[in-house]
Amino acid sequence: MNTQIENKVHVSKHRVGDIDNKIGIKLQKFREMFNITQSELGRAINVTFQQIQKYEKGTNRMHAGVIWKIALTFDIPVDFFYDNNETEFDEKSNNNINITLNNIQYNDKDSIKLVKYYMQIKDLNIKKKISNLISSIIEIEDN
Repeated sequence: MNTQIENKVHVSKHRVGDIDNKIGIKLQKFREMFNITQSELGRAINVTFQQIQKYEKGTNRMHAGVIWKIALTFDIPVDFFYDNNETEFDEKSNNNINITLNNIQYNDKDSIKLVKYYMQIKDLNIKKKISNLISSIIEIEDN
């Protein structure tokens, strides 16, 4: 292979771009929203906290396997990290968050926490009771 081509391939292979920065920012904000440390996330996906820092800063590019592990950790779709999902973070307040996942809009930190806690419940009977309770509350409010 020509030396010029080899150099271009080598450079482009390791260059971090705008999408890497956007993905890193989403990762950091999402992790902070759930009060998960870089160390905790690193342990969950089997990398160091320094590597998480580099992902969040956009210094290092996350390969598909890392994004997949992170999506599994947060129980979110992989495409959350890409532009086809709306995500807005108000830098002034952690409570003003607008995330759309699977056409469901979450617009505050408490909503996200509630979904996170609900997803951690393993007993299907308890989940059903919680769902029924929330449905009843909504019916009362609507009347």
